[in-house]
Amino acid sequence: MHELKTDPALKNFGLSENEFAQLVKDLQQGRDTLFEKIFLGHFQDCVHYLENNCSATPADAYDVSMETLLQFRRLLLQGKVTYGNLRFLFTRMAMQLYWKWIKRSPQTDKIEGIEIADPSEDFDEESIQQLHQAWSKLGEVCQRLLKNFYYNGVQLIEIAKLQDKSDAAVRQEKKRCLAKLRALFFKG
Repeated sequence: MHELKTDPALKNFGLSENEFAQLVKDLQQGRDTLFEKIFLGHFQDCVHYLENNCSATPADAYDVSMETLLQFRRLLLQGKVTYGNLRFLFTRMAMQLYWKWIKRSPQTDKIEGIEIADPSEDFDEESIQQLHQAWSKLGEVCQRLLKNFYYNGVQLIEIAKLQDKSDAAVRQEKKRCLAKLRALFFKG
C-alpha cells in the first residue's frame, strides 16, 4: 500500500517521465493523447476532491475541474509543466481556481430553511429582537466563526488555517453553529 503512494507513475497520471515527455511533444503537434489521458485518469477524482474538501456543488466542481483542465492544457502547450506529482499540481490548480471563483461570485447563502434576506428589506422589530436574543445565547466561539464568515467575508479555508484545524472540521463547526442559531431563533 505504501508503494502505491510513492510510485511516481501514479502521481503522474500513470505515466513515466519519458512517456510524459513524448505525450507533451505529441500535444504540441496537435495530438491530444496526453490531454485525454489526464481527463480520463484524473478529472472525476478532481471533481470529487472539490466536492468533499471544498464543499463545492457537483455542478461547480465539474465546471472548475473543466476550466482547470483547459488551463492545464495551455500550460502543457507552453512547456510550463514539468514531470513530477502532476496529479497534485492539477488538483491544487483546481482548488485555487475554485476559491478565486467563489470570492468573485455573490454570496447567496441559506441557513437551512431561512434565506439570508436582502439588507435593503425592512425587518419587523420582533424578528430583529428575536435574532439578537438568539445571537446572545449562541456562544462566543460560534459568534466569532459566523461573524468572520458572513460579516467579514473570511473564507472557511482561511479560518481553518488561523485556528490550525482542517477545512472539514471548520465546515462542520459552521454547520453546527448555524443549526444552533436557527434552533435558538425559532425557540425564542
